[in-house]
Amino acid sequence: MTPLRKIAASVIVVCALFSSACSKDPAADPAAADERLTEIYQKKVLEFSPCERTSTTQAASLVSESRCMMYQRPENPDDANGRQITLQVMVIPSLQSNPALDPLVILAGGPGQAATEMANLGLIFSKIRQTRDIVLLDQRGTGMLSPMRCIESPMKLTDMSTENLLQRQLETISACLGEMQADPRYHPTDIAIQDLESLRVYLGYQQMNLWGGSYGTRVALAFLQAYPASVRTTILDGVAPTAISLPLYIERDASRSLESVFDACAAEPSCAGHYPDLRMRFDALSERFKKPQVISVADPVTGEALTISADIDWLHGALRSPLYGRVTQRLVPFIIEQAFAGNYAPLLSVSAINGGINEAMFLSVVCSEDVARLNQADFDQERAQPYKLKSQHLNVPVIEACKVWPTRTLPDSYFKPVVSDKPVLVFSGASDPVTPPSWGESILPGLSNAQHFIVDGFAHNTLGTRCTVEMITDFIETADLSALDSSCLSNIKRRPFFIGTGGSATHD
Repeated sequence: MTPLRKIAASVIVVCALFSSACSKDPAADPAAADERLTEIYQKKVLEFSPCERTSTTQAASLVSESRCMMYQRPENPDDANGRQITLQVMVIPSLQSNPALDPLVILAGGPGQAATEMANLGLIFSKIRQTRDIVLLDQRGTGMLSPMRCIESPMKLTDMSTENLLQRQLETISACLGEMQADPRYHPTDIAIQDLESLRVYLGYQQMNLWGGSYGTRVALAFLQAYPASVRTTILDGVAPTAISLPLYIERDASRSLESVFDACAAEPSCAGHYPDLRMRFDALSERFKKPQVISVADPVTGEALTISADIDWLHGALRSPLYGRVTQRLVPFIIEQAFAGNYAPLLSVSAINGGINEAMFLSVVCSEDVARLNQADFDQERAQPYKLKSQHLNVPVIEACKVWPTRTLPDSYFKPVVSDKPVLVFSGASDPVTPPSWGESILPGLSNAQHFIVDGFAHNTLGTRCTVEMITDFIETADLSALDSSCLSNIKRRPFFIGTGGSATHD
């Protein structure tokens, strides 16, 4: 059976077993049921087609086995006859000819990442694919079909002062809003989850297993709150609750992560031996950039020579970037030491990594869901704290952008803590600089059937180990947290720091 036929066949099985998805009572009229099932089969065959592959496609062989379709939804759900938006759907079909009727659904982060660009997770979750489809829906505003692709990061800026960044940002946003064929007010999470529920019904699935990373955890929690009957299990990796304003604690959480790097380096003989004055170097570097510095570096993308005027806002903002990854955190002592010596190329290279974020969609979510609820007194109090990483680049540009970005007031119910007895598996990286373990703890009071695991040695997201993947696989198979074996987590430790361009002192 071809993958396409397997997709269509699984839909037919769903419709046959769960009549509410397809007809009122197929058993009462077998002929009508057969006709209806044939219609659904033909529709799926016509609508699903091979997924597009490009030179940058990840897991290209897996994508070639998958099938994609374009799914239309009203931009404003209260105006079904108004402007329509098209969302890309990818189904990585189960390797089993008669798969389970509850797929694994991947919810991307950001906000602004496209789920279909994360097809490589099909390889990571290969055991799950043995028995279940994997479904990836590009959230409205993301992916190659997004009408909101009009904000690009100002990679060529040479004046990195906050004032210049804000001016360039305002010009870019004004131009974007003038040409955009979309209304940003209808792209926050509360409407995006309606798209997912609509797709579930359309494809005939009874329930779904949700995996969300970073902002995807917010989508998963919102969906669980709104459509509990549609959820079988939920896996959250790096929790971003609706009740917490993302820009408020950026400096605090990034500083906590940096301090953990300092502590870990001091406790590791090789790192401590090569960087005995790491904290002092960082403090001296920060003191240097309190006055604007002119630095010469090579563009990490083009190799062109660049002369940049930068201050402490740029320095501390750039140093937050390598704290995101388990691997890049290992580079932080080396990056600081090199910058102290006047070589800023390692820092610029790591901070220039593009996460594939659609910035217009990012603003559409954050402005309506986070900045709109930001209390100025709380923000001023946070800004006054003597955190290690202090940078206006981390939150001021977003707050200023939201002053001109169209927003919509979301219902109060959206921000209430999620209450559910569905099984929820929660992971946090111990040194996560943006969604710290405390955020994972904050959602537990409302979840009566949840477990939270903090993974040592990890930063933002924890999929980079066989242990967490096997825990997720077993959990989805059984939907039983009490049977979950987490003993492998005790074997995960922070990996050695890099002591130069050749890597760490111990074999990796």
